Amino acid sequence: TICLICVASLHVKGQEDMTHLIVNADLSQELSGWTCETHDLGTYATSWTPMATTQPCITEAYSGFDVHDMDIFRMYQKVALKAGMYRLRGYAFYRWGSGYASDINNADGIGPRSYAWLKAGNDSVKVMRLGDVSGAELRPTNYANVMIEAAAAFNAGLYMNTLVFTLDNDTTINLGYYGKADRKNCWFICGPMTLERI
Repeated sequence: TICLICVASLHVKGQEDMTHLIVNADLSQELSGWTCETHDLGTYATSWTPMATTQPCITEAYSGFDVHDMDIFRMYQKVALKAGMYRLRGYAFYRWGSGYASDINNADGIGPRSYAWLKAGNDSVKVMRLGDVSGAELRPTNYANVMIEAAAAFNAGLYMNTLVFTLDNDTTINLGYYGKADRKNCWFICGPMTLERI
């Protein structure tokens, strides 16, 4: 007796790394490939601060120490994508207010907040706050307060932001970050970004 067993072959579509479509996604070339803007008194100018000597490489936008001199920031580039579903990831956090105490402990009495978004076309997700992870994971009694400490947090896998979005047609979209600062001492900082088709 011969028994024939037919097994259906199921093809499971895997994830496809599309990060190569983002110019300088790891920020190793500082701000090359990115349009970086801040808004101050109606005039846009590039005033982002990159640091390509850390691991990973990072860049920041800061609303001012002595005065509130920046209220809007943008960092983006145009990326041509085929129709499909994608997952965009990026290390970043936003600190609101006069320091980590404002963001973590509600020292200003208004409450914790993030005014930064990871954006792809018309889709966006709010960027994590500085206080969204335990300070003990970074330093015994404090949170990241300078760029090199933020890089260490990213290197430890903290502050990963994820946005899943779908494109119905082949199109070119703006991809990156945008946000605002309603007072001085607001701090946005980001590191490497990846893109997958899922």
